[in-house]
Amino acid sequence: LEKRYGKNMIWTPWRDAFDYVYDKDAFVSMTGRKYHGQRNHINKFNFLYPNHRFTPICDNTIEAVRAFYIRYAAENIKKDKTAKAEHESILAWLEEYRLCHMFGGCLWVGDRVVGFSVGEHLGDTLHVHIEKADYSYTGAYPKLANSFASYFSTPQTHYINRQDDLGDAGLRRSKLSYRPVFLLEKYTVRVL
Repeated sequence: LEKRYGKNMIWTPWRDAFDYVYDKDAFVSMTGRKYHGQRNHINKFNFLYPNHRFTPICDNTIEAVRAFYIRYAAENIKKDKTAKAEHESILAWLEEYRLCHMFGGCLWVGDRVVGFSVGEHLGDTLHVHIEKADYSYTGAYPKLANSFASYFSTPQTHYINRQDDLGDAGLRRSKLSYRPVFLLEKYTVRVL
């Protein structure tokens, strides 16, 4: 940009768009005092739902994941442009998942999907693009996040990028509670 516009630009950090990046080993193991809260949520989920399992999304599971997402979307209606765009992109991924270079996993309790995540590997980082879970299952989000990272991390994975918070205070609090090693800054640029 500087080559094209010179120094006549104002760069402004866009905090709501900063990505949260975590150390893979710490995120998967969740050992130590700083992960006490997350471990408690995961342990409670394990205790309350002993018949849970995590599986990759495949031809045998995609319809159950789609049915879960339709229920989830109906119960969590958001009307802003960003939420609508996210909804459309999730529906498109569910329709064409075999053609995408991304992969997914789903969290089950019995024969019911209670959450799913979608991501991809880019270099040494596992990127989580979609994560949806049923809040009525205590600890479902931490369990899903940890299961996805554990299942899809490779020996080459050093980081987990769990994307931004879009300015949602609750989501920001949650993402910070997992102790990111850094925030990947993003900026808006205004040409003068």
